[in-house]
Amino acid sequence: MSMEEYKRKLLEDEIEKKLLKSEEDYKNGKVKNAEDVFKEWEKKYGI
Repeated sequence: MSMEEYKRKLLEDEIEKKLLKSEEDYKNGKVKNAEDVFKEWEKKYGI
C-alpha cells in the first residue's frame, strides 16, 4: 500500500467513524432542527 493509499484509507475510516457517530446521535435524539438553531443564533447574536 502506497502512502497515498494509506492516507486515503485513514481519511475514509475517519469519515465512516463520524457518520456512524452522527447516526447514533440522531437515533438518540441528540440533534436539533437547523431552523431552531438559526433562530437561537439570531436572538443571541443578532445574526
